[in-house]
Amino acid sequence: MEKIIEEIGIKTDLAKVIITSIENIHGRLATIFTYLGDTGINIFAIMGFSTSKKHADIAFMIKNTDADKVVELISAKIKEIKGSSVLIDREIAFFSLYGRKLAITSGLAGKIFASVAELGISIEDVTTCLNAFSFTVPKQNAKEVQNKLTHDFLR
Repeated sequence: MEKIIEEIGIKTDLAKVIITSIENIHGRLATIFTYLGDTGINIFAIMGFSTSKKHADIAFMIKNTDADKVVELISAKIKEIKGSSVLIDREIAFFSLYGRKLAITSGLAGKIFASVAELGISIEDVTTCLNAFSFTVPKQNAKEVQNKLTHDFLR
């Protein structure tokens, strides 16, 4: 049987930033991410989620070493970007499962979720693209999740 997942990557040196209750107005995300980019912050992944038609929370991953700077930058602009608060989680593990056929394989997301759930661990955030399926779990569970995914998908 052909392997759909060809590689599993993990990063434990990232932090998750959440900006809560951003007013859902066109251009708002451009303002936030242009501002961060202009200050030298590299964004590894963006995981947005809507809380209503008028407001949304946005989560994104940055280097752990940039976390304090990002909190300071966003906190200073929170009124301008029309957000409610900025939160940081430094205790995450960011997994990326890669494969050329991920986007055309039915049921794969369910299998990945089930694999992690069998450990009694909750996936916190998810983002996908054509050839990568990425998610976060608590950093303390990184090795256990890595071993399980390797067993279930790369053997």
